[in-house]
Amino acid sequence: MRPHALSAIAFALVVAACATTRATTRLPQQGEWISFETEPGFMCGRCDTTKITVSYDGRAWIEQGHFAGDYRTWRVARREAHVTAQALASFRSRLQAFRPAGVLLLTDQPPCETFWSDSSGIIINWHDQSGTARLNYNFGCDPETRREMRKALTAAPARLEIPGLRIREWE
Repeated sequence: MRPHALSAIAFALVVAACATTRATTRLPQQGEWISFETEPGFMCGRCDTTKITVSYDGRAWIEQGHFAGDYRTWRVARREAHVTAQALASFRSRLQAFRPAGVLLLTDQPPCETFWSDSSGIIINWHDQSGTARLNYNFGCDPETRREMRKALTAAPARLEIPGLRIREWE
């Protein structure tokens, strides 16, 4: 096999591995909740992922995963926590400004005027009395004009005040 053919195969395997890193935390079947999930970038290294699902009664489910050594050894840690009503209100208010009516995909051109395809991103789902909504935001979408949006969204999990919660993707 020629060297460039091997490179293409290796490249395809890396892309496929990063595309299958989505967290699998179960969502509450009833009630109101928000899920906040990180997506690794194109060449993600460990491909760290974090998914936090918070029910409006304060229950929180956290799932964090990463590759441990190679693309065959995915490691996942799951835990539950409880957040205070004040912390939940702060988290919800931080995210509310970015809640779309329905689904908003900021993951390609268009709707993005500028798009960097190697960036990480966030997926946020809302399920409450107002209905359901989904924001899928890749940080490579108009990075200069959406700088404040990125700052606000990446700061939101800290408002939950969950002990020991670290989002390695942003450290």
